[in-house]
Amino acid sequence: MSDVPKPLAPVSGRPFLAWVLDNLNQQGVRETVLAVGYKAYMIMGAIGNQWDGMRIAYSVEDTPLGTGGAIHKALSATSDDDVLILNGDTFLEVDLHSLFSKHQKSGRKITLTTSQILDSTRYGSVELSSEGDVIAFHEKGKIGSGKINGGIYAIDRKIMDHVPPESAFSFESEFLITDGPAGKLGSFPSNGLFIDIGVPEDYKRAQSIFPIK
Repeated sequence: MSDVPKPLAPVSGRPFLAWVLDNLNQQGVRETVLAVGYKAYMIMGAIGNQWDGMRIAYSVEDTPLGTGGAIHKALSATSDDDVLILNGDTFLEVDLHSLFSKHQKSGRKITLTTSQILDSTRYGSVELSSEGDVIAFHEKGKIGSGKINGGIYAIDRKIMDHVPPESAFSFESEFLITDGPAGKLGSFPSNGLFIDIGVPEDYKRAQSIFPIK
């Protein structure tokens, strides 16, 4: 899959991103902004401007902006106060309506999903308070089960109002790691399927999980 962006890696005969968009559509999402950079034209050509009735817009990086810069630029193409953010190369089964509802009721600026997995070595783990707030992120390398960042967030778009346009920065280090220990991050648990196609074992596993269409 080295000749295409990771979201277009073939899974059961379709681009992986197709499965992600199907899930969004099935849960009632009607507008999605895709942040694209590397070989953006390939993603735009494969996905188009609508996906089974769901409107697709694009936020194109002319130069690499990092995860934070990409999110910041994509937010300019939205108008809602609270938005959902997902990775294009991971899949997590989670009730998006419940995630969004908890986020809005909590008053938190960011609510991240967590997934309990048997081996968190590759990802690092998330430590939560008894109330479910994020209190620490632990680095990769610790062997054993743990809660990991599931890669889906509900955020208040105003958290990036102070960031200059086209800034390159890391969402993880500038917002998650900074705000986590300060008790500013909420969490939402998922016990559903988690797939990261950047991990060879997961990419192979995905081929047998998603039904061939």
